Amino acid sequence: MPDEREAILISNDANGDHWQLGVLPPPRGDFALIGWRTPAKDEGVPAAVVAALARGLVWYGRVTFPCSSVSMRSSSRWRRQGEDYSACFGFTAGRGWRPLLPGRLGAIKLPLLSTVREEAVRGLFDDAAYPWWLQGQFALISPPEAAPPKLGSTSTRLLPAGLLGDEWTSCLNDLTESGFDALLRPGVDGDVAGLVARSSDIHRQLIGNIRRAAGDFGLACHVVPEDVFMERLATG
Repeated sequence: MPDEREAILISNDANGDHWQLGVLPPPRGDFALIGWRTPAKDEGVPAAVVAALARGLVWYGRVTFPCSSVSMRSSSRWRRQGEDYSACFGFTAGRGWRPLLPGRLGAIKLPLLSTVREEAVRGLFDDAAYPWWLQGQFALISPPEAAPPKLGSTSTRLLPAGLLGDEWTSCLNDLTESGFDALLRPGVDGDVAGLVARSSDIHRQLIGNIRRAAGDFGLACHVVPEDVFMERLATG
């Protein structure tokens, strides 16, 4: 039996602004707030939670996210990097949003890794250049086709400005051209995560995957109302 002191918590009705996940619930799509409780006092996301989330995501499909191991010399065209794909997209950083690279304005390159390997997805939660704990990270989730998703002009316009703003959940509507089915982003202090899915069916698949993966790593997993979610996090 999983140890109830270590658990992943999921709330499907969260709408509090203290989670620092912008406007909730999203105008379209299904939202889940994901958190965790653990007796360990280590900083960052606990290793078992990282492993469970990574496995749950890749059981659904492909995960694309900023990654400092991608060469900044890469072009905006996807290239193979071992079993994965990588690319480096240019964008303009302005003052109206929290940039991934604080203090830098103007033209910036954003390196992206696209993978179906859970070992690679674990890096999403522990990349000092794109710190999860400072809400400087995001992940785009798509079906597991052989090739990475197509990123068109709309996609690159939204990366990363739209995904770091308060209206980030609405970006999913504009990213359908690239085949993305869901978005994941850290909330306050990186202690929770927000997941928005394009449909109820996709939402159920992703949450079901995470619940099954949690058991693989000795974690309990409970879907609870937001008030219970807050109480259990506070007593973890």
